[in-house]
Amino acid sequence: MLKEVSQLRDNFQEMWGEEKFKELFNQTLDEFITDTIQKSDAILKKRFIKPTPDNEATHAWIGINLPPDTITLQELYEKTYEATHRYKWLDKSGFVVESHTPNGYRPHVHMMAVTKEKPYRIIQILSSYYNVQPQSIEVKLYHRGVLYEEHINYIQGKKRHDKLEYVEKDIEERDSLGIPHVNIKNLLKIDEAV
Repeated sequence: MLKEVSQLRDNFQEMWGEEKFKELFNQTLDEFITDTIQKSDAILKKRFIKPTPDNEATHAWIGINLPPDTITLQELYEKTYEATHRYKWLDKSGFVVESHTPNGYRPHVHMMAVTKEKPYRIIQILSSYYNVQPQSIEVKLYHRGVLYEEHINYIQGKKRHDKLEYVEKDIEERDSLGIPHVNIKNLLKIDEAV
């Protein structure tokens, strides 16, 4: 994001010139970037991380781990996107596809869904849908908002420091394939204008 903000600032400066830019924005590059990032962060928090009834609901944390070399990241994204539109219990869900891990390249999905569907049923449905053994699907239910925001942060790439190397590689790969970094379907309130 920093790179995009810096490019935007450079474009404005090139269009108006340094003096006109300073007159219009009255900021240094560092101030401009810091201000833009803070505003963007505030907008994201307002849109995505605010108290809603869903934050107190039961949600499932789902891991979909397909056998190595059975599917491309692009195919996995498309199949998972289709699943969120096929199954009613995924009406309020969010997911991210990733492939880079400490143990090598392995396309997989992290998903959360506000649902009361039982874990065994989710495993049954998804193992059939992805045509894999039930052991390839992991599901844990969380109640009363426990780990709700943490799971949202996780699918948005906000992870522990030791995982950031893999997060960056996943971002680069998704960018190269034109895959969204996170796919959210009715999980979070995003309908307010900012």
